Amino acid sequence: MYTKRNEDGTKEQAVTNVDIYKVRGDDNAKRLFEFVATKNTSVEWGHIKTGIKGDRGLNFLTTGHIEYTEPGINTIISGQLQYHYTIREINHSHPNNTAIPSGIPGLTDKTGTGKTGDVPSAKNITDWYTRKYPQRSSSPKFNIFLPGTGEYVPYSKDSKASDFGY
Repeated sequence: MYTKRNEDGTKEQAVTNVDIYKVRGDDNAKRLFEFVATKNTSVEWGHIKTGIKGDRGLNFLTTGHIEYTEPGINTIISGQLQYHYTIREINHSHPNNTAIPSGIPGLTDKTGTGKTGDVPSAKNITDWYTRKYPQRSSSPKFNIFLPGTGEYVPYSKDSKASDFGY
């Protein structure tokens, strides 16, 4: 389920198919992620790095085929990745090259609830991960990939407008 934006500005709950691809090796996955997120697409893509860093890292590329949200990340986290995976990093693309995460109160939180968007999602994932694995010393890092520049913009569960010059 995801929140669909209608042409008239209203929103409704909708269902989409999610594609998930497993890729061995961080460099292989990064190249594939950047390719699919850059070439002839207007939809968001996700890239989750798990396990051991480097050639043996198990990576997942996801897409829900939607322009403004990527439900595949939550789908795989609530599915396969809830079973003892070390999640190192979660990246997703902004096809329109917006260098600011969504869901920042007073800036990019369109709902005004603080419950939807990149920052609230990072908070939910980080809080779940630290509760589930209290013995682990770190939680996942989060980045937005900008296809137009190839740049990765870091953000976190605590990101605020001033982190991005506002």
